[in-house]
Amino acid sequence: MVRHKGARGLEIGAGYLANEWDFSITATAMTFKNIANGTVFKATYVIGDAIDPSPYPTAKITITMSTGEVYYGVVSNDRDQSTSKGPVTKFLYLGFPGTPSQTVGSFDAAMKTGFHEYVLVACLDDGIERGCDFSSAKPQ
Repeated sequence: MVRHKGARGLEIGAGYLANEWDFSITATAMTFKNIANGTVFKATYVIGDAIDPSPYPTAKITITMSTGEVYYGVVSNDRDQSTSKGPVTKFLYLGFPGTPSQTVGSFDAAMKTGFHEYVLVACLDDGIERGCDFSSAKPQ
């Protein structure tokens, strides 16, 4: 479900600071960098059960930071397969709490102040050159 190499993201939740984020997401881990201040975060994650009912396919996600904190959030590729992939890019939505003591169970909840919601865009990685270049989106 997830697997975005070199994705660019914007935080879209209430009270966010205008900023860009670079994400590198593999099958089990993610690294993300706050472009404004250069802070790099590393984590592993596990995709959990689907959340139903939901207006679009959403699943639970457990994110374990390299520092040990565990966050419980939500993840979605998009409303359906026809909109999660364009001719050049693919999309991913991620929401999680501001502190480990909270849980986010929906994207509506992640939009609240103190929580984090991101929209990520990545180049298609199907091996076809489409003029999409996120090569600078490497948070390491």
